[in-house]
Amino acid sequence: MAKAFVQRGCRSLTIFEKANSVGGHWAWSPNYVGVGVQNKRDAYRFCDKAMTGHGPRASAAEVVAYLQAYSHEHGFSQHIHLGTEVVEVVEKGLCGGRRELIVCDVNTGERRTHAADVVVLAAGITPHLPSLSSMPPAVAGPRAEHADSVRVPKIVHSSELDAALVCETVAHRRRVVVVGGGKSASECVACLREGGMPASDVQRCHSNLRAFAP
Repeated sequence: MAKAFVQRGCRSLTIFEKANSVGGHWAWSPNYVGVGVQNKRDAYRFCDKAMTGHGPRASAAEVVAYLQAYSHEHGFSQHIHLGTEVVEVVEKGLCGGRRELIVCDVNTGERRTHAADVVVLAAGITPHLPSLSSMPPAVAGPRAEHADSVRVPKIVHSSELDAALVCETVAHRRRVVVVGGGKSASECVACLREGGMPASDVQRCHSNLRAFAP
């Protein structure tokens, strides 16, 4: 979209990005081990630039590098304000008039305003970790970490499955259940199994739960 504005002669283009790097969810940190594209490398690219790197599928780091290079090559990297969150959009004047954006520097907390005639929202997706405070401890099983309590399971978001956690899980032969049947869940299961740790995958299928045991 930024490239299209530049090519059509837009003289005033500003891009606000909350993260400190371009790349969207591919640039999230931390992220789970082995995160990458499921499509073949040649199928995950823009029509005017080949995906760089080697191997059948691109890693998250390769996608981030690709997007960074693309922004430079097409002349809109200088319009990107990293580490800047848009906290509010205020309409000024009559319907269809200018908008005023209130933006915040995520590193310093400093706020400022920015006027715009057109506001395009392309914020993507954000990882969500549901509240687990209501989970009864009894579901953890009979083994206890303390003499006066049952063992509470360690629950992590897929983005937290780093190399250290995989090694710890394998070393202590932890029983692992991955909840979900999407891309992240499948890659987490594959990563654990490659490390020698059987893992079960539980996903919702219509109105029932289907479990895929190792």
